[in-house]
Amino acid sequence: MSANLQSLDAGTDVAGSVQEPYAANTPPAQADCAALPVDFYRAPSAKKPPSGWPTGVLLSWAWRVLHQVISSVEAGSLPMQTTLWPDLYATTGELQSWTWDALAWWLLGTKGLRVGSKKQVPLWSPGRFDGDQREDEAARALYALVLDCDDCGEWTALLAALDSVGLAYVAHRSPSHGVQATDGASTVVKWRLVIPLARPVEGNDLAHWRAAYTAARLLFGAIGNCWFDPTTPNPSRCWFAASSVGNAPPREVIWPLAGRTLDLGRLLALAPAPPPRALHAQLPRRADGDPIERGRRYFAAAGPAVTGSRNTTAFRLAAWLVTELGLGDAEVWSLLADWNDSNPDPLPAWELQACLRSALRTSTRALAAQD
Repeated sequence: MSANLQSLDAGTDVAGSVQEPYAANTPPAQADCAALPVDFYRAPSAKKPPSGWPTGVLLSWAWRVLHQVISSVEAGSLPMQTTLWPDLYATTGELQSWTWDALAWWLLGTKGLRVGSKKQVPLWSPGRFDGDQREDEAARALYALVLDCDDCGEWTALLAALDSVGLAYVAHRSPSHGVQATDGASTVVKWRLVIPLARPVEGNDLAHWRAAYTAARLLFGAIGNCWFDPTTPNPSRCWFAASSVGNAPPREVIWPLAGRTLDLGRLLALAPAPPPRALHAQLPRRADGDPIERGRRYFAAAGPAVTGSRNTTAFRLAAWLVTELGLGDAEVWSLLADWNDSNPDPLPAWELQACLRSALRTSTRALAAQD
């Protein structure tokens, strides 16, 4: 396994389908992505697109790459697993094993469901989780890519492009599509795009999921001249289905019935190499001093976390307190809760507790392995 997600090799049998060889099944020449900005993976995290979006360089790259990342694996009968969640705050879900066609039919079927509030809209995630627990660290395999457009462009151009290259997808309006905008003179345009993957992202490849998600978000956003939400790359993200709320009309769902899958590994190979990530903020290591005070200084050095990085940062900070300072559960929780309250958009208590539980489990295993 290379540093990037492994792309499908020529001759690999996936779901009974023999793969055709790529024109060049090797990483691209440097010139293919050399002109892309060095901050490719640090694209603005705002919900609205940056000025000049998309740039000519990015658009040229996107069109060149699109034709190279469509695998020959047909999506229809491809096996996949998803998890259904009873509500937005549930931490335990129900695993579903089915095919891409079955998932698409389910999403299409939710179009006919009218609920009283958004909290009643069915929720799902495109993957399998250890113990069916909704935690990033519990993710074991991801089978589809889900992108969210929140009033930042229509889907017409993008879906036409996907149809032209034969990529399978389901596109549907979000439950809150069509509500009155804050200006009072227009309605918001909200929709989601679900794309099946040629092979599940699992094992060591999960470490590259966020980079691959960013590459896909920029690729499809550039081609469609739309801006996909950059705050949703976490593996445990759950999604509302296509149901309507209150008196709203049924949500529009588009499913082309046939199509091929996305080779996410190939896409990552055709994008700039992801930059190295620091494991944690650097502090002087001292044998003396109050560990609680050291913890506070460490959190201050780490700074606040923005939406999209809160879970990962909370897990990392909690794990450091356990492995480096030897703090107990109550002490870690106290520091973690104070840090969370200082964030612009704090995590709900149940989600912060899930991060702490995951960090404690991981840290305990790591310490046991050192004995």
